[in-house]
Amino acid sequence: PSSSRQRLREEANHFILSRLSDPELHADDVAQHCGVSVRYLRAAFADANTSFGAFVREARLQECRRALRDLRIADRSVIEIAMSWGFNDAAWFSRAYRRQFGIAPSEERRHARGSACSH
Repeated sequence: PSSSRQRLREEANHFILSRLSDPELHADDVAQHCGVSVRYLRAAFADANTSFGAFVREARLQECRRALRDLRIADRSVIEIAMSWGFNDAAWFSRAYRRQFGIAPSEERRHARGSACSH
């Protein structure tokens, strides 16, 4: 059963990552795509010591971090970047970002700009 749950997680992860920017992405969408119940999908994520929500949030935060560090899109605001990766609440995004990386998103942006200027 764990290998079938691992395959399910891999299929779910691929589907999630392909739709990461969709703020309406929910576990039931992923479960339906994978042909399993939401309960079974959640159990598969639990086997990997995470949850569906945590996986989605962390993947979105990683994409936001990459974007905040990308000087080619330095003209985009922090909230624009957050919204482009499925976040729709600026305060919640900022708190989640700080919890994940130990730095505010705006500070991340400043550090990226500062390190580019010093090179």
